Amino acid sequence: MLNHTNGIPSYTSLENYLPAVCENPSVPWTHKKVAELTCTGKLHFEPPEGWSYSNTGYMLLYEVIEAVSGKKFAQALEEDVFSVLDLQNTYVAHHVDTKGVLTPGYCRYLNSERIMENVIPRYHPDWCATGLIASTPEEVVKFFEAIFSGKLLDSKQLEQMLTLVPTGTHEPWYKKPCYGLGIMADPESKYGEKYGHGGSGPGYNLWAMHLPDFHGRKLTLAVFCNTSLAEHPYGMVDDLLRVLEAA
Repeated sequence: MLNHTNGIPSYTSLENYLPAVCENPSVPWTHKKVAELTCTGKLHFEPPEGWSYSNTGYMLLYEVIEAVSGKKFAQALEEDVFSVLDLQNTYVAHHVDTKGVLTPGYCRYLNSERIMENVIPRYHPDWCATGLIASTPEEVVKFFEAIFSGKLLDSKQLEQMLTLVPTGTHEPWYKKPCYGLGIMADPESKYGEKYGHGGSGPGYNLWAMHLPDFHGRKLTLAVFCNTSLAEHPYGMVDDLLRVLEAA
């Protein structure tokens, strides 16, 4: 499930998913409903004979974490990751933010008039059945640094995470699109090995990446955009890399 060779259909690709979000953004589907819609029919392919990004796979891993740890997903991440790395502004969001804690996030598609609006007071984070984590760019960078420096994973775990499978997809910002265990990768980028991940949804579009050897030094970047975009902010990251390369 972590490298998306499981063949399980992604719930975000269902025809009725986005209409359901738009119709009632404050009342998300349950995990049970998502499983009924995606795990009771045919697989896209027999694992591991193909590759297809599946948010449903991440939702099932959420369930595995709770079953194995005996803890709620949010508690497991807080105790085993966030507190260990002293990420004080990172947490699993499970409620509509009616108090204005989060940075406003803007999009057009949660209202019938297609007006640009701040969706945070209405959008329930559990529509992201994979577990929606709120954080800051600084703490996301700290998280990536911890992964690649051995603070969070040992050398064997890191090696497993970075065992890549080609996605067979065409990505304009990737020379050789690949996927490891929970991480996107391009082993042949113009900056050498490149690892990262993006996330998007109503009101936000985010990207974080790590370069083990950017002109002789490691480099981690995180870009947070508080509006829905047509694609992850790859272009912004590429612009930043060009500026840093010229510095």
